[in-house]
Amino acid sequence: MSAKKRKKKNSKALPPLVALILAAILLVYYYFGEDFLDGFLADKTEWNTDGSFVMQAIDVGQGDSILLGCDGEYMLIDCGEEEYADTVISAVGDAQLKYILASHPHTDHMGGMAQVIRKCTPETFLMPEREHTTSEFKAMLSAIEDTGCDAQYVYAGDKLTLGSAEITVIWPEEGFESSNLNNWSAVLLVEYQTVRILLTGDSEKAVEAKYLDYIPGRVDILKMSHHGSNTSSSEDLLYFIRPEYTVISVGAGNDYGHPHKEPMERLQEYCPNIYRTDESGNVTFTIKEGEISVATER
Repeated sequence: MSAKKRKKKNSKALPPLVALILAAILLVYYYFGEDFLDGFLADKTEWNTDGSFVMQAIDVGQGDSILLGCDGEYMLIDCGEEEYADTVISAVGDAQLKYILASHPHTDHMGGMAQVIRKCTPETFLMPEREHTTSEFKAMLSAIEDTGCDAQYVYAGDKLTLGSAEITVIWPEEGFESSNLNNWSAVLLVEYQTVRILLTGDSEKAVEAKYLDYIPGRVDILKMSHHGSNTSSSEDLLYFIRPEYTVISVGAGNDYGHPHKEPMERLQEYCPNIYRTDESGNVTFTIKEGEISVATER
């Protein structure tokens, strides 16, 4: 039998449906490009962060949770109350966390941390050097011990890497003392390419004035402090950083009246693009080649 006949015998026509699907994929690729196709085919639990940086403010009601991804490395900052642990675990998906950071010991930031640590064991767990007596805090410490992850305190000046992004802890300073747990919040300055992100926990005006010295200039994305409370987001801070985008983690109809009128009026003067998790659900910022795009859940 000749080679030509052998090839003919082994070849089979594609089923019409398969051929139609392949044609559709090629058409999408032709008109919308490789980036669109990558996103279309990607597993929803995995971020394609090769060559980009992604920050997602996870909607955890009246609490905080931020997930960062860069070049295949991931960091979770806070997780909201215990009732939102599954929400955060689902958002993390199959990502292997390099870091988890509990910004400070209030339960609206770390109430579900024990469950999250046990399910999404990080390489390193981070927190400021301030303990608390709540059952949630004790459960968090037990989870750290049981999973055997490395645990470290963070202080102003510490530097972390997440892929090609650099993260600098700018608060609290070593030796800081205060009975106000909000002011123990670990404040992070994230730098990726030419973009700066400021993550503030619940830090209040008194310490904003102190960590301003650690910020080199304007900030592109701000996570507004303390859910938009009037205790935070001073005129001095907003005037100095003038963010292009701000996200506020806040619960719909919360008992505190967050975000408060005065800081929102200040923010609107300096920031043209404001997002709230109570209105938009999850808010996701993607940075690629110096450009920022925003996607909301609703």
